[in-house]
Amino acid sequence: MKSIVYTKRFIQAFKDPEKVQSQTLMRILKKNQQSIYGMRHRFSSISSVERYQQQVPIIEYEDIIPEIEELKRGKQGVLTTAPVEYFASTSGTTSGVKLVPVTKERVQALKTEFIIWMRLTLKGHLKDALGKILYIAGPYHEGYTEGGTPYGSISGYLLYKGPDWAKKRLAIPIEVFNEFDFEKKLHLMSIHALQSNVTHLGFTTSIEVLLLFDYIREHWDQLVQEIEQMNPRRAKKLRSISDPKPGMIWPKLHLANCFMTETSKIYMQTLMDVIGRDIVVRDPGINASEGRISLGICDDQISGYPAVYNTFFEFQDYDHPEQIRLIHDLEKGRRYKIILTTSEGLYRYQTGDVVEVTGFKNQLPQIRFFERDFFLNIVGELASERELVKAMERTMEQSGVRVEGFTYIPCYKSGNQRPRYEVLVEPAQESAPLSETFASLLDQNLMEGINDYRQMRHEFGRLDTPVISQIKENSWQELNSLRIVRAGQPKYIHIAKDPAFRDHFTIVGSYEARNS
Repeated sequence: MKSIVYTKRFIQAFKDPEKVQSQTLMRILKKNQQSIYGMRHRFSSISSVERYQQQVPIIEYEDIIPEIEELKRGKQGVLTTAPVEYFASTSGTTSGVKLVPVTKERVQALKTEFIIWMRLTLKGHLKDALGKILYIAGPYHEGYTEGGTPYGSISGYLLYKGPDWAKKRLAIPIEVFNEFDFEKKLHLMSIHALQSNVTHLGFTTSIEVLLLFDYIREHWDQLVQEIEQMNPRRAKKLRSISDPKPGMIWPKLHLANCFMTETSKIYMQTLMDVIGRDIVVRDPGINASEGRISLGICDDQISGYPAVYNTFFEFQDYDHPEQIRLIHDLEKGRRYKIILTTSEGLYRYQTGDVVEVTGFKNQLPQIRFFERDFFLNIVGELASERELVKAMERTMEQSGVRVEGFTYIPCYKSGNQRPRYEVLVEPAQESAPLSETFASLLDQNLMEGINDYRQMRHEFGRLDTPVISQIKENSWQELNSLRIVRAGQPKYIHIAKDPAFRDHFTIVGSYEARNS
């Protein structure tokens, strides 16, 4: 019944998103007015969006760390009146891990979103209903807080709590995602996937499935032999495949859902080549640890509609940050930073996500993910500039190396090599020399400071060890001279998302971190 209500609200939003958003906000505030946070900010006295904006401050995660600490110790009623039953773990900006509270309403919202997605998308891809989804998720159980509340990846948890009929469509059982030995996880994923009729791929970044497909090709004979002990009929079919490309293994594979970020697009053609033919690719929308931002059901296959039925949105103009807009005030072609209010206890919360408005359907805007603000995000690690700089500073302190400048860039290599960070470094005069030890120290500091980087390096196996590339002496001075001439006083570049940034420099030496 609730799913029908949400679906009606969603359809109504096409005609009057302003009204739907106002109703969503009032519902969230009414539910949580007896929470400690709700009483502190007098939710019971708020009767309009304008009053809410005047009375409740815009916040970041660091602003609610005291409340999160209370929740971690088991105290309830802090941010929400509903009990917190789980924490979604993700990278923080001043600590290695941040934990976002999750209540039962998030699970109910997931079921609703899935039904809406099926109704509006699967009618164009009916074959999906007949086959299995090769979906790759994070571990839904990583541990417990001191108060006994479990925490882990929201992608895995929402599957774990999802309906049984949805779980039955998965080619890989969700328990496999709790395996932290990456080689063993790849093996289990391969065994299950090869025995399924996969018609649909679901993943965050294409590097995930590329690593899986590489493993299948490399261990093909061994995997088929193992499957023969469990499923001789399927093994016979697999042995008849002369070239174990995914398009041959799963001939009905035709659709992929993945986040179409700028870095993901780099791997898209590689993915098609590995599959052996082109398939349809759709962006599923933005589902952050903090809450659902958009549902990817737009015709252009890269945009989504804001999840107006469950989350209240404010949009900070990217070029004019003093301007905070509501959903009915957005303009096509402009970029905005997301500020959301959720039933999970996040009120006027800055997520760091930047979206671009690509169009409208009636009055409801269509948005696509543009970037994380000041983040490097090659394979889903969401490494903030602040933490990247801190890791470099710690490494310099530990090694005695001083530098004139440094910049992190994505490093992509052809073949089966995983992506990695390349750090362009110009040592200062009379500094200790760069070395493999310096690169290894940096890798260790990145893992200790950025939880998602550590996961992508080890549990998920998406990132290789970083490489330090020493650039020619006076390179930064020369580059900055050009930038000053063109654009005035330049800001230091700690992150360059385009690998071609290295073309500004002459590389005189490289040092790879040792695997740890």
